[in-house]
Amino acid sequence: MTFGRFGTFGMLGTFATLHRHRTIAHVFPVLVALCPAVAQARAPAPQAQPSIDRDARAAETKKRGDDLLENKRYSEALAAYDDAYALTPSPALLYNRGRALQFLARYPEALEAIERFAAEAPADLRARVPGLPQLLDDLRGRVGTLIVRCRVDGARVLVDDKQIAVTPVSKPMRVAAGHLAIDVFADGYFPLHREVDLKGQGALTLELALVSRDTSGLLTVRSHESATKITVDGKVLGLSPVEAGLVAGTHRVVAEKSGFDDGSTQVVVGAGDKKEVWLDPVARPALYAHWWFWTAVGVVIVGGVVTYVALTTERSAPSGNYSPGTVHF
Repeated sequence: MTFGRFGTFGMLGTFATLHRHRTIAHVFPVLVALCPAVAQARAPAPQAQPSIDRDARAAETKKRGDDLLENKRYSEALAAYDDAYALTPSPALLYNRGRALQFLARYPEALEAIERFAAEAPADLRARVPGLPQLLDDLRGRVGTLIVRCRVDGARVLVDDKQIAVTPVSKPMRVAAGHLAIDVFADGYFPLHREVDLKGQGALTLELALVSRDTSGLLTVRSHESATKITVDGKVLGLSPVEAGLVAGTHRVVAEKSGFDDGSTQVVVGAGDKKEVWLDPVARPALYAHWWFWTAVGVVIVGGVVTYVALTTERSAPSGNYSPGTVHF
């Protein structure tokens, strides 16, 4: 059995047109057929007519996916590969599916598909992809791992507006590396927002402490000054902007920045409140604005005048007899 009119690697030439659109150094083919041995193993048999029909439909669907991928219609190609795999779960389809996911920048899913291909495909089929190790290295460099910890069950965890889990989360999750916006939602709790940076092949643990609307309020502190450190009730929360879940009551907020005087205020937070305050560190006046600066300058000027007068006032020549080489005090 073969997939499509291109032969085992007929797609290699056509994939050259995709080279400028790829983010890795090597161009990898899409597998167009399974190895001949697999094809021969599926020789027609009188009692296997439904299987033959299924294989034929899988081949036709896969060819449609290949054509769509060649025309950069990656989402449609992915759907076709999924349909073909449901009919005949071929390792070659895992590879093609991974390539479609890669072009869609869905790197964690692409990595999973290519890793499955590397694990499940026969050795001779893997050998038809000489750049497989480099492809895996490239994908792994684009993926990191999140470990999510949250005491509230049933909370929805979103990364860049896409839900990836519902707590409790029992195992680490692969996500695309980079700057990530994390949002967590749960009934009866304030939404939680965090922004983090995750390196490729790195791991990050998120401690997600949700705040109950029944007993606490949510305070957001912002500052017009960059790199301003925010402290609430003596606890450093980080650089502005920050969010803090606070027990209902009065809380002291301080804004600190190097080269500035601290700014501070008292904030009253009620149960269920969602409050936002702006707090800036206090700019220190310039040196010449201080009274003591001008006092010091005046002293220096007066001292200079006195010195100048002393040095320029004429004096009478000394009189008397002095022995050569003798110093008189």
